[in-house]
Amino acid sequence: MRPNRLAREASPYLRQHALNPVDWYPWGEEALSRARREDRPIFLSVGYAACHWCHVMARESFEDPALAELLNAHFVNVKVDREERPDLDAVYQTICQLVTGEGGWPLSVFLTPDLRPFFVGTYFPKEDARGRPGLRRIAATLAQAWKERRAEIEAVASRWTDAIRAVHGEGVAAPPRGARPIVGDGGAGAELGERELQDARKQALAGLVAAVDREAGGFGGAPKFPHPEAWRALLRAGAKPRELALESLRRMAEGGIHDQLGGGFHRYAVDREFRVPHFEKMLYDNAGLAIAYIEAHLLTGDAWCAEAARAALDWLLREMRTPEGGFAASLDADSPLPHPGSARPEPEREVEGAYYTWTADEIRRALGPGEDAEIALARFGVGGEGPLVEGRSVLYAAVSAEGIAQGFGLSPEESERRLSRLRAELLRARAARPRPARDEKVLAGWNGLAASAFARAYAAFGLRAYRDAAEATLRFVLDRLSDGRGGLLRRWAAGEAAHPGTLEDYAFVVSGLLDLHTYCRPEDAGWVVRAAALAREMMARFWDPMRGRFALSARDRADLVARPGAEADAGPPSPEAAAVVALLRLVPFTGDASFEEAARRAVAATVDRLARHPLGLASWIAAVEALLWGPLEVCLSVAPDARARRTARRWLRRVGREVEPALVATVVPPREEAARLAAPLTGRADGLPPIWEGRVEAGGTGPAGGVTAWVCRRFACSAPIRDGRALARELRGRALAAEGPD
Repeated sequence: MRPNRLAREASPYLRQHALNPVDWYPWGEEALSRARREDRPIFLSVGYAACHWCHVMARESFEDPALAELLNAHFVNVKVDREERPDLDAVYQTICQLVTGEGGWPLSVFLTPDLRPFFVGTYFPKEDARGRPGLRRIAATLAQAWKERRAEIEAVASRWTDAIRAVHGEGVAAPPRGARPIVGDGGAGAELGERELQDARKQALAGLVAAVDREAGGFGGAPKFPHPEAWRALLRAGAKPRELALESLRRMAEGGIHDQLGGGFHRYAVDREFRVPHFEKMLYDNAGLAIAYIEAHLLTGDAWCAEAARAALDWLLREMRTPEGGFAASLDADSPLPHPGSARPEPEREVEGAYYTWTADEIRRALGPGEDAEIALARFGVGGEGPLVEGRSVLYAAVSAEGIAQGFGLSPEESERRLSRLRAELLRARAARPRPARDEKVLAGWNGLAASAFARAYAAFGLRAYRDAAEATLRFVLDRLSDGRGGLLRRWAAGEAAHPGTLEDYAFVVSGLLDLHTYCRPEDAGWVVRAAALAREMMARFWDPMRGRFALSARDRADLVARPGAEADAGPPSPEAAAVVALLRLVPFTGDASFEEAARRAVAATVDRLARHPLGLASWIAAVEALLWGPLEVCLSVAPDARARRTARRWLRRVGREVEPALVATVVPPREEAARLAAPLTGRADGLPPIWEGRVEAGGTGPAGGVTAWVCRRFACSAPIRDGRALARELRGRALAAEGPD
């Protein structure tokens, strides 16, 4: 079959559809101008490479020649990778959620030539089924309506576009949810004071506590998503909320949502108990969850938290690192099903979870007859006919290591050793299976999240491989995803960088740069200089002073009917909340009052919704805390000798173990270097950054080996500290994570 236009695209998702008989266009002027020129409606299909139901819809509908002929005859057909264009996806997800009450992928939207939507949904079967209209009937009905009921379509398109603009702050009010037409069923808030911010935080935390499933962990019923930002907020909130978070994190670590052999977490669980996952693996999920487990470990000392974090990060290093140094976006949920009785694949039978699931016979073949196989079957809950296709089972921690020791007459130490060896043997056997496809594209923002996770892991565990990964990832982003004008591009794939960066890219990369400086390289202020420069670009491109909000897309995007916001945690954390925390962390380095003003206005515009909808806005709890109490600032002046440097490294490791929503740690550069870096940080020709002011060359030769520290929060600083125990006491006195200074 002759390839369509998507064969020229770098996105793996778009290339998946290059041999469809549908005459696909990528989103761009060629497609949009044809729609305008021929006055044709647009069929927009949005998905991503690891999306299971996107694959199902492709097999059912887009590979069908007759249906393709219908779509080609009446529509301009456009495919979009939502990970390349999250802003475009956000616009049309808004109307999908308003009209149908659901969202997700694949997203299917019919648009007028001027990009206004008039019919929307997610997955549609080819023919009417499962209570959903079929795509064949939808396309035929809409093609006829375009000719015969155009005024009705135009009226719907206008109402729906007004609704989108209203949701994103460009209109008056959104209409209530309503039935689909045509085809039948088948701003800136006022300044808030400390009391209001405290109340919003308390209400949000109380809402999270109330939403926790006390029996099975997690939030709500099935399906269950990870929500790392919610767990992090509860971990910081005091003893009782922390216990709820820890219990849910434990259930996730023991469940099938956690890859028990290879490490890392699947996208979500389809059941209440976290046992049966939706099997795709996303970079952003694993970065966020690694940080949550690191913080749980730092607050409790529990080894299982550290093991879950390190397993996720080691999986990223082992399976998701690209040759150039970035991290790939995702692993597919589907892969060829092993043939019963052998490892021979049946390529025509792609099944969700085939790579990760097992039968009892497969475990026995991998481990041989005898006790090893019986231990593995007991440990991972495999026995008899499994619940998935062809009797397959998801591995989960059905029996603890202590239970295995008791059941098989082993010592605790021997039980741990045996389980570790059996996991390694099963992992080797699994590696012989056909692997799920990897989406090779490298996204700037998601790599910023990964860099933050590796930086935090270095501070927690002291492994240089984690520090090196954080640094290499950010170097890749700055080198390969620069737009040449001081900004970022979003995506690298097949040797090509493309698409202007969104707020997600700027906010997460700035955060990653600050984390690299704070947790790994506090002596190298060049990382903060890069963060400050990108933050100023972020303000110029995404800050809307009229609404007092950040937008997801830059103001010069002409192919959007509305400029979407970035308020919600939608898989990745809220880019707007991340931008707020990053700006507040930069104020000690820049002295830039506009950074704090923007942060304050954005929080003020969000706190009411945060109190009402804390689960979807959990990232904002950290933003509120950072605004309320300011960053925890630690500045060291270090004498130029080996002893002082060793002492400083020891002190900084202690600082890096603080669990704070907004921590900054820095080593004052020598006088000449500080003077050189001051201007790019502060934007002024004279004076030093506030965090360094009066501290250049202040290190002495006292009992700390020539190291002096200052700990500050909210314009209040400690006296100079020259003793490690005094530094620890000062940190404990100013820390928020124990109970919060309520």
